[in-house]
Amino acid sequence: MSEVFLNTLGMANALGRDVDGVAANLFASDAPRGVAPTDTVTSNRRLALGLVPGPMPGLGQWPLRCRDATMR
Repeated sequence: MSEVFLNTLGMANALGRDVDGVAANLFASDAPRGVAPTDTVTSNRRLALGLVPGPMPGLGQWPLRCRDATMR
């Protein structure tokens, strides 16, 4: 097995789009918490989802082999 070194990890979740945003919102008293009811991904049906704020970055800069379901 080969060793792998992860230099910098990306992060996007309901608290923010990057590491700095997530860290700031994690400790902010007025930060979004948990999941929110939304119909963004379904029509006529609201689901409680943890949405990433704002649009996701494009995948064009990544090689095709790196464009998996976790990056969409």
